[in-house]
Amino acid sequence: MLRGIRPISLLRSGLPVAKLLRQKKINASTIRLFSNMESIPVGPVPVQRKCPCCGNSIVSRIEHKPSAKTHLIAVILFVSLCLPCVFLPYCTDTCKNVDHYCPNCNGYLGTYKH
Repeated sequence: MLRGIRPISLLRSGLPVAKLLRQKKINASTIRLFSNMESIPVGPVPVQRKCPCCGNSIVSRIEHKPSAKTHLIAVILFVSLCLPCVFLPYCTDTCKNVDHYCPNCNGYLGTYKH
């Protein structure tokens, strides 16, 4: 179907690429645009950048998400019998990864890993 192109599995709409292709809502050039996109360097706070998806100058929207490090710290606290502190890594942002998104088009910009 699309030789030489490694499409991502989901686009901004949340629908699988194959379904969007069947519905003729996107074409191969759209997939090429999103699959060739590289993440930009980001930090733990919102950054001002040009969005590679929509081309607008934006300040990124951030979301903190638990990582393997978050779960590992919780397990270590559990094993060390510090039960009241087990949920502490999930309540602090320093134990989580920071995902950056465009506030206009919700395009993924990059991840900062603590």
